[in-house]
Amino acid sequence: MSERIRWKQGLVRVAYVVLLGAMFFAGGCSCNEKPGIGNGCQSCPIPERCVQEGSKFECVACVTDQHCRDGGSSTKKCLKNRCICGGDTDCPTGQRCAGERGCLECIDDKDCAAFAEKPVCAPDGRCAACRFGSTRACVPEGKEDTVCQKGVQKCGANLLWGFCEGWKDCNKCASPAVCLAGDIRCSTGPEEMPGKYYECVLDKDDCPTWSSAVKSCPGTDKCQNNKCIPERCKAAECPLGNKRCGSDGKSLETCGRNQDGCIVWLAPEACPNNNACENNRCKDENCKPANETCNGKDDNCDGKIDETFADLGQTCEVGKGVCKQTGKKVCTADGQSTECNAKAATGGPEQCNGQDDDCDGQIDNGATCPDGKPCNNGVCGTPEPGCADGTRELFTNMAKYPTIAGCAGFYRGESLRLARQGQNCGATSSQECKAAEDLCAAGWHICMKNGDPSDMKNRVTGPDCASDGAGLFVAASSHCVTSQPACSYGASGLPCTQGGPCSEPICCGKDCQFGLCKDAVWANETRCARPQTFIGCGNANSFHGTPLITGVLCCKD
Repeated sequence: MSERIRWKQGLVRVAYVVLLGAMFFAGGCSCNEKPGIGNGCQSCPIPERCVQEGSKFECVACVTDQHCRDGGSSTKKCLKNRCICGGDTDCPTGQRCAGERGCLECIDDKDCAAFAEKPVCAPDGRCAACRFGSTRACVPEGKEDTVCQKGVQKCGANLLWGFCEGWKDCNKCASPAVCLAGDIRCSTGPEEMPGKYYECVLDKDDCPTWSSAVKSCPGTDKCQNNKCIPERCKAAECPLGNKRCGSDGKSLETCGRNQDGCIVWLAPEACPNNNACENNRCKDENCKPANETCNGKDDNCDGKIDETFADLGQTCEVGKGVCKQTGKKVCTADGQSTECNAKAATGGPEQCNGQDDDCDGQIDNGATCPDGKPCNNGVCGTPEPGCADGTRELFTNMAKYPTIAGCAGFYRGESLRLARQGQNCGATSSQECKAAEDLCAAGWHICMKNGDPSDMKNRVTGPDCASDGAGLFVAASSHCVTSQPACSYGASGLPCTQGGPCSEPICCGKDCQFGLCKDAVWANETRCARPQTFIGCGNANSFHGTPLITGVLCCKD
């Protein structure tokens, strides 16, 4: 190859290198002005939006927040060279700012509260009827008066409720139904977590009735408007009302409820005069240490009040028998100790009534009875069996239980309130009583027939009722407004019912296996003779099933 040809080739190579360099330093080829596209920035309307990615230059939407804002009240932000909303004001009316996700119809369920048919916030940020895969109880349209067991609806992939399936039609039951199986009734207010409720279930006849068993909502859900509602509060951060020093050592925090009702540590409040906070109290810089006395003050300046008097505020009792009174330990007048603030009542002459009337610590000691009869556990005279057949099967210790007896027998009356018929019955299965009270001896009655819980409370204790003897023996807690117009919720502790057989048997004995009555005589110790009830324990006779009931509780008049 000639020298001239080699010289021309070298010149071409040099020109090519120079051209590449000129293109590089000039910014390369033309830029598409749309953000995020192109490999140059000479056409960017705002030079600051030109960024370099490796060896490539790119015109982006933004580098600073200001690039996203067009004046006014805009709060848009620049994130990864992309403009996003900074707050709800940057979104169309009715939408929420979800940051990188943009403007959405909702962020959580509360944003959908205004839409009755779309109460749930879907993952894509729109209000929907339900969450995929969730279920709810339902009643077919037009079947509201005959359905006794609700069906189930499932939420489909379209976030809409499907058809109502699995419902049950019960024409044989009362109409309208007492409740619908699957319904719940809150027994606690919305402030208690988790909430508690009663459930509507089907009895042995497949008719709906309120269960006596109390159930709890899942997790920390609350019960409101007869529904378990998810509680957005986390577990309580602290015991309500407690206090602690702030992290700066000069403020005090209180455990209380925030605007959402959640129990949290509230914002700290500065101690007066910028004083230090010690032992969960703002320190009094003017305090002069002295011996601690019982006076409601911090005498020794350690941040604690009356801490050396450990029993201060504790419950205490004074007196014996009927004179006994309950109070609390308070400071003595000299501040050196504590004393009970209760004052014992004044006793009287001892009577044969099972109580310590003269307050000497002994019951019925020295009590006299008319005609010289002996006093046996509060009853004058020889104890009576209390049962028509002369034999009691529950509370067999007549000296210990002189005025209450468990009497076994057979009866068919649907109400324990039925008046005595005067029959000689109940000794055998062939001697069926028309009225349950005929199982009681003359001068005795079905316990609690008047609906007064003291009729049992004054005769036997709760533990004795739950454990003394075997079998199912019932008393007649009866209080329906249809039969007792003056019936009302009051001090008796036995709520009224609106209707029904007006005979709610309270079960006594260790074989009482069913649920606790909501109108129990002794809390958590008195049980229903029939399961799955709410407004009481249902009507009672000795031929419910296997039978369930084998006797009654008789009380001496």
